[in-house]
Amino acid sequence: MRIKLSLLVLLGLIIFASFPGFAQTSGGPDAYGYTWIDSDNSNGPAFSWVDITTKPNASQITGLGDDNSVGMFSMGWNFPYYWNSYGEVKIGSNGWVGFKNIGNIASCYPTIPTPGGSGDNYLAPFMSDLNFGSNNGSFTNPASLWTWSNGVDTFIVTYKNVPWWKNDNGGANPPNFAGNNTFQVILSGVDSSITFQYQATTPSDWYDSPGCSDDMVIGIENVTGNIGLQLPTNVVPLANYVVRFTPPSVPLLSIPDPSPVWNANQDNKGQFFISNAQVNLKTNIANVGNAAVNNPISVNGEIRDLPLNTIYTGNKTLAAMPTGGDSTVTFSPAWAIPAPGQYYFNTEITCADDVNPSNNSNSIEISAVDCTNDTMSLTYATLNPPDGALSWQGGGQDGVGIYIDPPIHPVTIESIEYFVLGDGDTTTPLPVGFIANLFAEDVAGNPGTQLFTQTISAGNVTEGDWNKVTLSSPQTITSGGFYVSWLQEGSGIGIGTESFGPISRRTYEILSGSWATYRSATTSDFLIKVNVSTDCSVGRDRGLSQLQNLELFPNPAHQSATLRWTRKTAGNPTVEIWSMLGTRVFGKEMGWSNAGEIQLNLPLEHLVPGTYMVVVTENGAQCSRKLVISE
Repeated sequence: MRIKLSLLVLLGLIIFASFPGFAQTSGGPDAYGYTWIDSDNSNGPAFSWVDITTKPNASQITGLGDDNSVGMFSMGWNFPYYWNSYGEVKIGSNGWVGFKNIGNIASCYPTIPTPGGSGDNYLAPFMSDLNFGSNNGSFTNPASLWTWSNGVDTFIVTYKNVPWWKNDNGGANPPNFAGNNTFQVILSGVDSSITFQYQATTPSDWYDSPGCSDDMVIGIENVTGNIGLQLPTNVVPLANYVVRFTPPSVPLLSIPDPSPVWNANQDNKGQFFISNAQVNLKTNIANVGNAAVNNPISVNGEIRDLPLNTIYTGNKTLAAMPTGGDSTVTFSPAWAIPAPGQYYFNTEITCADDVNPSNNSNSIEISAVDCTNDTMSLTYATLNPPDGALSWQGGGQDGVGIYIDPPIHPVTIESIEYFVLGDGDTTTPLPVGFIANLFAEDVAGNPGTQLFTQTISAGNVTEGDWNKVTLSSPQTITSGGFYVSWLQEGSGIGIGTESFGPISRRTYEILSGSWATYRSATTSDFLIKVNVSTDCSVGRDRGLSQLQNLELFPNPAHQSATLRWTRKTAGNPTVEIWSMLGTRVFGKEMGWSNAGEIQLNLPLEHLVPGTYMVVVTENGAQCSRKLVISE
């Protein structure tokens, strides 16, 4: 039975009021159906600490102090939470983990559930007045924060040796922290469970402020803030305690929730187009809830330049959408890209059925490049001076990377440029240099064959400026994309970063040689650009303007996929499938036919799982789509 959301606050409060104390070893369900059970219950989870600090690809997160937060950080996979899924988290110094870019949560702490306030959609494993900083140089705060993901179905956040904030009477009684608490959050994609584990706590050092009703909160809250589970407040869990939250097999609520899930491409990441070309802008609207959307969905798309002037708008209306349904919208008229540079492509939806307006917008970066004199410079940066820098502590195998999918093919990579920073003193040489690398994209869409590498010694690095590395043997890319990396030879050298303008989300961090989505991929880009040569006269005719509405579905696919597009003129189209290694694995000439819609079923049984490029060529125009074939 569908329950009106206006009743959910009352339901949440009833669940909260039913907790008599930690003597109760299980609770729920909440209004959606989540339940909890702890290690004191005979059927509950057993304490089994996971030491992620020793794992090779664990990340120690810096930047936390007193009453602040960091992120968003990629989990490397999507975790289902209530009726949505999330791939990123924000982490607060006060023992909370959020699934969206919420504000900071500090004392006094909210009762769960409570809509609004500092933020909703978070986990509270140990929400209290913790402190990662120190206001006295004689005292070192032992706190550290770690994250780890297996990239498939497990993500762990560990707070290690974190003390509480302590009033040091204006410096008369330092330090301004006391106690030692180590706890972790484990998100499992296997059963969608959430586990809080407590390895060490010091309840005697916890301060229960008389001015706050809640100084220790443990629980979970959904995206609207109306639903959640809370254990008794103001009780510090003891060491070796575990509590696990489990979603229902059948939800108790019916939630229609339309949302724009991607713009421009199915990766929902930055995309290159050629300036002065006509582009058909697309967005995909999906019902990410668990109930049908019965009312129309209004979809608004817009392009904004860097000064945030709106230079294009498009509108569409979608009819009802079933549970799990989606629809790809192509805005009309086509957008005429005015000039090279970075743009925002924003989508906003409205619907009378929608109960979750927090996910009604989406934005990606569009980078328009100038293709004149048969050259292009491909970058996600605005080319303004950097507003930050990234430098790891290691060397040789630590650095950053980006992925680039050119707007046309083929392109020949001639040089790579990096904006390098150091200690700010440009009169003295940097202590170390860096390594430039270029990789082909493999069949799984990851960095594959190394196409180029070169070490730039410290004496040849220009600090605080762009450093060009020219390829001794230019590399030609005929389909798909490629990866570029920058590795520091040691400490004392950094790569410029930029948080201004649209963000590509195509950035990676490289630690001990392992690539992972950059922990700040949603908020920062690296100042890297790639200079390529190409046939611009052909490129201007090889855009989305010539092959309109090219759709490929389902994607990922298994046994077969359908290719559909609208042709502007009569012609003899050719459809090809290419592996990421440049091998043609399928080809078909479809014969002469008139303008209009055309559809083709692509047989995939003979292809191994991986990433491919589907290329349609007609009347000198060419369009490609990435295809993922699943197991």
